[in-house]
Amino acid sequence: MRPPTKSNRFFYHPLDKILGREAAVRILRMLSLSDHAWSPPTIAWRCQLGRPGTARALARLLAARVIEPAGGHPRFPHYRLAYNTPLANALRDLFERERRLGKPARRTAVYSPT
Repeated sequence: MRPPTKSNRFFYHPLDKILGREAAVRILRMLSLSDHAWSPPTIAWRCQLGRPGTARALARLLAARVIEPAGGHPRFPHYRLAYNTPLANALRDLFERERRLGKPARRTAVYSPT
């Protein structure tokens, strides 16, 4: 599928830019399920992404104000999910529900051959 020639305005469709790429979704999933701040190399390793792609995704997420810097080394600042954005709680709930749905369900019915 070809990308649209005219992008939607960010104000009306913020999720198009934020969740539009798999790298951003992986990073947001990792940051939303963790209470810690992480460095870009650690984020790349945990999300199984390359460092250049991780840096580009972090830059996009930082520009969209979905993540925020949280100290760390000047060369490798640490990032965490921005808690003061309206999307933070929704993203946290979304990925928490996804995590719960991904667990194998216990069988409640007992199989009895007849």
